[in-house]
Amino acid sequence: MDVNKRLGMRDTMLTLLLAVLQGLPVGEAAPNPSPLVGSNWGNPRRYVHLQTSTDLNNFYLEIRLDGSVGKTTARSAFSVILMKAETREHVAIFGVKSNRYLCMDQEGILFSSPICQRDSCLFYHRLLENNRDVYYSTRTGILLNLEGSRQLYSAGQNLPQTSLFLPKKNT
Repeated sequence: MDVNKRLGMRDTMLTLLLAVLQGLPVGEAAPNPSPLVGSNWGNPRRYVHLQTSTDLNNFYLEIRLDGSVGKTTARSAFSVILMKAETREHVAIFGVKSNRYLCMDQEGILFSSPICQRDSCLFYHRLLENNRDVYYSTRTGILLNLEGSRQLYSAGQNLPQTSLFLPKKNT
């Protein structure tokens, strides 16, 4: 019994000595018990450009530094979007360059905020059979539409072209 105690004490002393020599806090010297903590497994970062189109043009969602939200015909630093999953069905749409969240007020007008406000900055996300994505407000049910028309989402209905999004990988 006494030998086992000495071996355990020796292992503890070696661990502490190594931690001091490496300049790390003692908590970081112990192995990580979870394979998910600190790993890149299931990396939630997904940088995309949200593209929609009409008969004449392709458009990209753009969240600008001044807080305005609009569409552009060319990809830019302000059209790089990070999709952040809040829950299985809810996403926050984050402008990487502007460092702002896409939001929608009660009338369906788009704006952006530096803080993700639960009632106006979360959207339901649905993948349609045509492999297009639609987003609509969790508060009002109004579709995210770059043309500005305000329409409630209802499964199976005809949707405006500019509310059907195709996420394009950021390259």
